Amino acid sequence: MIRTALLTVLEGDGAPGHEDGAAQAIRQVLVTGPFVEVDYQVVPDEQAMIRAKLRVWADQGNVDLVLTTGGVGLGLKGRTPEATSEVIEREVPGLAEAMRAAMAVDHPTAVLTRGLAGVRRSTLVVNLPSDPGELTVGLRTIVEVLPQAVRGLSNRPASPAN
Repeated sequence: MIRTALLTVLEGDGAPGHEDGAAQAIRQVLVTGPFVEVDYQVVPDEQAMIRAKLRVWADQGNVDLVLTTGGVGLGLKGRTPEATSEVIEREVPGLAEAMRAAMAVDHPTAVLTRGLAGVRRSTLVVNLPSDPGELTVGLRTIVEVLPQAVRGLSNRPASPAN
């Protein structure tokens, strides 16, 4: 079981309580794997708030994987990569590179996304765009390697339950 937390970063005029299509798209991709959603939060696109939530999840040790959505574009408000960069201890650039390449096939502007992937303690953090179509393509590209990454971070043996 991979304990997964989802963080929706509201961009622009987004309001809490809005229909979160991005989170639903993430859930659809993860439904067939060993992923169990243990938390879901929505925060405004404010670097300090994003950073604080990522730290809490990683430092408590109750979350193996954090998937963020939103705040990765070129707009001045997009601060998710900056917040993530301040929190992670080691970057995992191959995940972000693979997602961008896959997304760019059908969505050429995906090369403009600035999402990161990295590790804090034993938690893997992956930034995804807010567009459900793009994030579905990107997440499907890496979903098969996520269990291996989490096992490597926690030194857990490979098993169907992990």
